Amino acid sequence: MACVAKEDYSIANSILATMRTIGHTSSMAVVTIVVGMRLGNAALDAAAPEDLVSTMHTAFLVFVGLCALGGLMSLKRGKTA
Repeated sequence: MACVAKEDYSIANSILATMRTIGHTSSMAVVTIVVGMRLGNAALDAAAPEDLVSTMHTAFLVFVGLCALGGLMSLKRGKTA
């Protein structure tokens, strides 16, 4: 918000809130896909603890990759201020 003029605070805030919502929604979609691929149609409460830990490990690896990709894209962008 420090890079935005006072008269544009409302627009910047709405964009920030939209990006936050998109991030939450897409992360839940990724977790759902990973759980579906690893556990199939099995209920979570019926799954073995080892399978749940393995599924969480896979999801974290996916998010580490996405985070690294975002960091690289941010570095490639360069300084804007």
